[in-house]
Amino acid sequence: MHILNLLKIIFTTLMFLICANCASTPKPPPVAVIKKTANGSLYHRFYQGYRLESVNTVQFEEIINTRFLPLFALAHPYGLYSYRPALLTEVKGCTLPAEIALLTFTDEQIYAKYRETEIGRKIRDAHGLVFESKTSNSLVPESYAGNLELDRAYNLKTEFKDYQDSYTALLVYCQPRSEKNLLSKVQKIYKTTNARNILFTVGSKHLAEYIFASSAAQLKAVSEARMRKFSGIYKKSMMIDLDKQKIGSSPVKMGQGVDAQW
Repeated sequence: MHILNLLKIIFTTLMFLICANCASTPKPPPVAVIKKTANGSLYHRFYQGYRLESVNTVQFEEIINTRFLPLFALAHPYGLYSYRPALLTEVKGCTLPAEIALLTFTDEQIYAKYRETEIGRKIRDAHGLVFESKTSNSLVPESYAGNLELDRAYNLKTEFKDYQDSYTALLVYCQPRSEKNLLSKVQKIYKTTNARNILFTVGSKHLAEYIFASSAAQLKAVSEARMRKFSGIYKKSMMIDLDKQKIGSSPVKMGQGVDAQW
């Protein structure tokens, strides 16, 4: 009898622990549900991560590929609609982020729920392995109305939603030729564009923009034209094509980027 009671207690305890674990790790929504809900205003996060001084570029690249990206490969069912990370090479005379990433969610509520999932918490913890928390930032692009402020992110065409079928490149410009009237000079370039859309952020020392185009040829033409225009404002620039590939299918090297395919 005592043995039977003991077994009942053990069984009850195990069931309690299993249920508690289920409650702390909510079941992710099906991918199909996420895709169907992507018909309103999408919610973006424009992340710029500055590498810890204690982590060299070799270590950084290894940790990104072995600890960091594998977590993002699991994040789509939890609400991450699209993900476009790029690893930047060092440019002499420029202080640039080691990584820039554009994360897109169907809306802000999905993003908030994603952050509270186990995978969301693990991704936040993984940032601490390689990124400096004080200098890194995550900005929410706002609708661009013609006026710029430093250290804010903008969405040139908020009505645009066809991100999955677009070709993408990240353009980064640094070393302003003059700080005088910097923002007004930049504003003039954003008056017209042949790109399908552009999401961008302007800092005091660099500007970063994601270009979206309907074809590889259009992406190349638009990007090269913009680099020529910005050469009058910034001394140096770089372009990173974001290859469409499944995360983890091949390592991402410095100077490369990914347009994540799920």
